Amino acid sequence: MNELTAEYQVNGLTYKSNNQSVVTRDDAGNVQIDNTISDLLIIEPVTEFITLDSALRVIDTQFNYYSFPVTTIQSQETSSFEFNETLDLLVADEEDIIYAMYQPEGTINIATASDRSGIDMSRVLKGSTQLYKNKYYITDDIKNSGKNLRIRFKITHKNTGSSTGTCYWFINKEGFGGLERGWKGAFTSLTSDNASTPGVINAGNTKSTFADITILNSEISAGDKLNIAVSTGQSGHQILGESSYWSITDASKNVDIWNNKIVQ
Repeated sequence: MNELTAEYQVNGLTYKSNNQSVVTRDDAGNVQIDNTISDLLIIEPVTEFITLDSALRVIDTQFNYYSFPVTTIQSQETSSFEFNETLDLLVADEEDIIYAMYQPEGTINIATASDRSGIDMSRVLKGSTQLYKNKYYITDDIKNSGKNLRIRFKITHKNTGSSTGTCYWFINKEGFGGLERGWKGAFTSLTSDNASTPGVINAGNTKSTFADITILNSEISAGDKLNIAVSTGQSGHQILGESSYWSITDASKNVDIWNNKIVQ
């Protein structure tokens, strides 16, 4: 009996005894009783602890994890899934050939009176770069797109002179037919320091002029160059570049000056 006990100490509850008088167990360790063989229930004693290996095999609590890399097996059966081409998929926006956002390089002093002279707009904040400094260039792609342009600008200016002055803003167009000064405009600040005369600004005052216009595709040609221009009646005006901008967007899009979609 001691020899049989030793076998149980090694193999645990699932050890199969050679003693025919000992009642057998199934793989789970349950006692199997067959009354046709014996009326006695004989169990060999186990005096030592149950081994870890036998307990795991009896209880079987292990979890079989996947091994990596995972091997995929293609089913031979035909899938019933059909791709729906009308799904609203998230895709990257196509390149916008029209959008550009410009700004003056700092503060600009207008030393003398000017007549629809172009101003500095050389800082590219976003979008198309400048093929010609301070100008928006109409490429073949822009013209051939058939799209209209939406031009928005804000110019903050100050009268640093000693007397009342005037200040008006324009869009110039230069193409193969020559330069058209004051092609669009004049634009003035919403508030004038003279109720009867737009564009008047008293000495020491600061005003902002806003513009929001649509340029039809039929009004422009490939190779045209657009720029912001100013007319002042006297010297001493100053453009505050950090609070000024010029934005050109696709007129068919509901976007802000940064070309971000406006959610209604």
